[in-house]
Order: sequence, then C-alpha cells, then structure tokens
Amino acid sequence: MLKQSKLVKIIHEYCQDQESPWDWYPYVKEVLECDYIDLNLEVESDLEVANELQPPTLDDVEDILQDEKVLKKYLPDYSLRDGQAELAAKIKDTLVNGGYLCAEAPTGLGKSLPYLLVTLLWLHENKGQVVIATANKSLQEDILENEFPKIVDSLNLTGIKHLKVKGRENYVCLNKHNKFINGLDTSEDEIALAIYLENWIEKVESGDIDEDLSYWFEINYWKEKEYSKSHIPLKQLLKSDRIDCEGNNCSFNNKCKFNEMKQKLETAKLIVVNQSLLTCWPKSYPEIKLLIVDEAHNLRRNMIEGGKIEVSSSELKWLLNDFYNSNKKEGGPLFYLINYYNKTTNKKKRLHQFNNIINETHQIINKLESQIKKHFENNGWTEEYEEKKRLKKEKDSLKFFKRVEKLASNINQLSQEVTSIVNEIKEIKQSFDQQPLAMRIEEFIKRFEFISKLLYELRDQPGDSDGWCYYGGIKIDKSWFLGKEGLNKPFTENIIANLEAGVFTSATLRVEEKFDYFKKTINLNDARNTRHFYIGHIFDYQSNCRLAIPTDISIYKKEDKFIKEVSELLVKVAKTLNGRTLFLGHSTERLEKIYGYAYKKLEKENILVLSPEDSKKKGKEFLESNKRVVVLGSRTFFEGVNIPGPSLSCVLIEKVGFKHPSDPLNDKLREEKGKTEAFQYDVKRVSMELKQMFGRLTRTPNDYGYVFVLNQLIGDDYQSKLRNELPPAEIVEGTTDEIINRMKSDFAYWEGSLDLDSNIL
Repeated sequence: MLKQSKLVKIIHEYCQDQESPWDWYPYVKEVLECDYIDLNLEVESDLEVANELQPPTLDDVEDILQDEKVLKKYLPDYSLRDGQAELAAKIKDTLVNGGYLCAEAPTGLGKSLPYLLVTLLWLHENKGQVVIATANKSLQEDILENEFPKIVDSLNLTGIKHLKVKGRENYVCLNKHNKFINGLDTSEDEIALAIYLENWIEKVESGDIDEDLSYWFEINYWKEKEYSKSHIPLKQLLKSDRIDCEGNNCSFNNKCKFNEMKQKLETAKLIVVNQSLLTCWPKSYPEIKLLIVDEAHNLRRNMIEGGKIEVSSSELKWLLNDFYNSNKKEGGPLFYLINYYNKTTNKKKRLHQFNNIINETHQIINKLESQIKKHFENNGWTEEYEEKKRLKKEKDSLKFFKRVEKLASNINQLSQEVTSIVNEIKEIKQSFDQQPLAMRIEEFIKRFEFISKLLYELRDQPGDSDGWCYYGGIKIDKSWFLGKEGLNKPFTENIIANLEAGVFTSATLRVEEKFDYFKKTINLNDARNTRHFYIGHIFDYQSNCRLAIPTDISIYKKEDKFIKEVSELLVKVAKTLNGRTLFLGHSTERLEKIYGYAYKKLEKENILVLSPEDSKKKGKEFLESNKRVVVLGSRTFFEGVNIPGPSLSCVLIEKVGFKHPSDPLNDKLREEKGKTEAFQYDVKRVSMELKQMFGRLTRTPNDYGYVFVLNQLIGDDYQSKLRNELPPAEIVEGTTDEIINRMKSDFAYWEGSLDLDSNIL
C-alpha cells in the first residue's frame, strides 16, 4: 500500500481536477483530517480544579436519593425522583446480604441511577466483580459512555476498572484487516477506503466493529453494500470468528482486540454485557456471582435466542466452499492439507474422494431447499417474510428426515476422513498441532462435528420431552434453516442458580399484580431468599394520556385492507400533529408497505416519513431534534427508546403481538398444556410487551399524548385483561374520525390553546 501522506496528496489533486463530484468527496474531509491528527497527542485545555469531594459511603445511598441538597452536592446532573431511594435500599440490601430481588419500578423513575450508584459504591468499598446486563447493545453503550462517567467523576470514585463485553463476532480481526488493506489497489475509491479503515483501527481502542463509524460509511461500505471484490459487506469480511482464527500463530496475536477483552475480564470490577451474551455466557469467562439485570422482562426472549442451536443451508454452503471449493479444485484448508499430507507421509491421497462427498452434500442441501420451499409455499408462504414451523415425525415427512440423516452422515464422514489424515500427519510430525493450517482444520472439524450431531438429533428428537423444540424454516432468500430452541436450562442452572446476589429490574415484571410469570421463566419460583419490590405509577396518565382504540379498522388477517386503513389513519394523525409520531409494527414487510403509502401522502405536507431501515439508524435522532417526522419502528423500538417532551406525541401500535399457533414453542406448549392454557400463557407475555410499547410515549411528568392500539383490544375476554395491565389512561373508543376529532381537542388543551371546560365533544 502507498503511505498515507502520498495518498492524501493524490486525493487532494484528484478532487480538485474533477468537474463532477466524486462519491467520496463530501466525506473525504473527515477521512483526510484524521490523517493529519497525531493520535498520540493530547489536546491542551485549561487547568481544571481537582475534585476534592470525599466519596460517600454505601450507607449514604438513601440520603443522596431522598434529599435534594445532598443529591446536588454529590450528583449535580441528576434530579430527585420519587421511589429511587426505596429501590436503591432494596438493591443495597441484596448485594450486601445476598439472595434475589425482583423489582418493578415504573417508567420515569430512572432505574439506572439507583442500581449504578449502589453498585459503584459497593465496588469502591469491596473486592469483587459485578456484572450488569442490559437489554441490548445500545443500552450497554449508554451506561458506559454516559451514566458511568458522570457518576464516577461526580463522586470522585477511583480504581473501578470497567469493561464493555460483547460476543466474539463484535470485534474486528486485525489479521483480516491487514490482509484486506494489502489487497487493495490504487484506484481512488480504494485509496480513500484504505485511509478510512487505517485511521478507524487506530482510533477504536476496543476493536468494537460498530464503534465510531460515520453513518455514510456504515451504510455504503460496512453493513449494507456488498464490497465489489468480496461480494459481502465489509463488516462480515473483517469480523473475528473462530474458524479463521490463527491463534498463537497469528502475527497480530499480541494485539488481538478479542484477546485483550478476555484478559481485562479477569481484573475488571464492573462488567457491562447485553442479555444475549449473558444467556450464553462462555465457561472460559469468570464465574458470575453478583448480577444486576436491567429490562429483565426481556430475559425470556434472550434465553430462547441464546439457547437456540441452528444450522442453515447458506452457512453449510459457505462452510463447504471455504473448506474446499470443488468447482475451482484449488485453495482452501483441505487443498493445502492434502498437499501437506502427501509430502509428509510420502503417500498419495487424492482430492477426488472428497470431491465426491462435498458435491453429494451440496446436492442434498439443494434438494432439501426445494422440498422445504415447496412445503411452505403449499401452506401460503411468500418470499416477503421468514417463516418456521415445528418439526414433527409424521408419515408425509419421512423423506425429509431421510435426507436430513444423509446430510448428517456425509458431514460426519467428511469430519472423520479429515481427522484421520490429521492424526497420520501428527504421528510423523508432532509439531503439526502448532501450525496455522492445523488450527484452521481443527476448527472446521469441530464445526462439522457440531452440525452432524445437531442433524442426527433433529432426526431422532430425543430431547422433545426435555424442553427442546425442533423446527425448520425458510428465509426470504429461499435458504432453509433447521434447529432447536427452548428456555435455555444451562443459563438458569449454571448462572442464575449459582448467584450470590441477583437483581432483576424492569417497568414490566408483574402480570396480574404478581411476579410469578417472570420467576417461573428464570426458575426462581422455588429459590430461597427472594424479595419482591413494587412502586406504582408516578405519572398522571388519566389527565395526560389517552388510550385510543379504533372500532373501524379491519382485522390484521385481512392484510391488504388492514394496511390501507392503518396507513390512512397514520397519515391523519401525522397531519394533525405535524409529524411527532412513532408507528410500532411486528412485521417489517407490513411496515414497508405502510411506509410506501404514508411517504407519498405526507411528502406533500412537508412531513418526513422514515423508512423502517432509516428509522433503525436515525429515527431516535430525528424525533429528538423535534423535526416534522414519522418513524416506523419494529422490535428495536418497542423499548429502550427515551424521547421526552412534545417531539414524540403519539404512538401507534399496529396490533397485539400474539404468537402464531404454528410458532414452534407455542405449538409444543399447545400440545402439552392444551390450547387454552397455552393461550393464557401467551397473554401474560404479550401484556409485558404491550406495556413496554405503551411506555414509549410518556417519559416525564410533563409528557402528554395518544397511544393507539389498532387491533385485538376490543372485547371483554383477554382484551379486558390486557387493557387492565396498561397504565390507567382514559380510553377513547370510536371510529377513526371520532378519535381524531377528540385528539385535536385534547392537544389544543394540553398545548395551552383551549380551556378545560371547552374540551367537551
């Protein structure tokens, strides 16, 4: 590669000579400015007065959170909130004396301050390690980048080593990065790309593959766009993974970002993880003894995801082609292994026998693809969404299971043949174990063994009575996937059961005023020393919030009609409020159709409608900036989005998110417990989700607005139970036009242009 100083000169000259703008030109300033920065220099600043405040003790926690003067003395950036002192006292008692705490604290209380304050003061006074688990990666970032430094600096706490921990695939591989950079040419695009990546690697100390990327670079080169040479996004190309890892033989081993994180794990006092990693915590990591889980209502979903074991046709094809591309008949670890074997043993092992196995395996994968696709198409599947069903051994599925068995047999045979070759080489050359080729082959063998074991298990289904549910499905790209899922018993048995202290907080842990549903999820029903804590609503929902239930929206199963009516309502709401609206949907495909309709209608009104994809990336930012905007959010927006004030004044929830009867776990539960009990169980899950979605609207005592639920809330059966679980807002039920008229009147009053007495319909 050319040196950066020369690259900078080339780019400057190129940009100045071009008549039409270059794609990189609007962003090249950012890239080039990085080139001139000496990353080892510190920017000079005015001398700051040292913080001479004596840190408080753990016993001071309640005083800090219930006395405004004491709070401002220690934490000037925070305001006093009812209930925080009581919650902090319960958390302190649990950390000090052990046991479990299930705590439901309402939206707006500010749960993070009590648990962070108690945790940091406990760590300041004690030896030990506390793990905090957040619902997702963005909340993980928020704690460490915003809350933690504010509290630590204000309290003058020192010596609390902290660490953000993510799964391996979230770290960049420096070896892959180096190979990629050295493989680039000197075209203008690739020169700019090289500069950007080099500076990014220097800047991002943690190696987090999503940290500190510009939005433009992220969508054009990182996640979305397939890099022209590799045909996959750069993020996938450069991320760390076990199969490609060269271990101790890697020239970047001593700088490996993933290894650095694992080393820091041993000495860190505060570890912040996301729940996805928590629920599949590696055995090689330190044992968790003290745990605080925020947004703990998400644990059930993350336990299922964390315990899920799956293989897909696309993964198998990639794995086989990466191991040895039988079409090209060269390259890949198998090709080099056979050559090494022939030289070392003076025997002749030919590739054609492996060619036959690999080609036959590809054929089985393709036949399964056709069979699964046909099955789902016959049951109404279209290429607009992913679908999966529970696998059952029935007469019409015997051919399918025979193919699964043959696939497992081929992969197992491949694994055994390669293992035999490796063992023969080791007998002659014992040092082979330490070579990069051997280490790569070993990872392939492990993966092949894992896949064949899973496929044999899918054939036999031995764990169906032990909580596992086996399933198969099809993706939008027509590739298939097979797997098993359950409530992840290893997590509850190896982590939850062995905790010295565990704190679980959320605004929605109780169902029907009890913690039983949540406790059953994480196997706490029989646990000793379990405490419960609950604080009621702290906002005046009756005065400041309305629950709107339209009576003239078609049921969602009549999809085309439902989408049209919902889109028309969204447009009416957005026009009434000049944007300021968040639409929450369960189906990305429906969101896309609603977006297409609403965008055309609202563009004329100078109201911006963000697509579902743009909403993920910048929806929160646009709403916070008080723009005339409508955001279309899927699951990532159901919770954790905190937008106080009038910027967000209306939330539309397309429907209640019940599981489909064919959902694998739901199907298994219906078979074991009966339809009625399975449905009642799902009502409890749904009520927690619905409360979280409702909570996006009201974040402070001064917030006001409307929450619409467009389907499945009219009636006196389960519907009344769901309504009773929601905050006590006034219910406005009627046609969409009647609700819009009432809405105009309410907002006129809330925003100060109408007296209460005139707010009568």
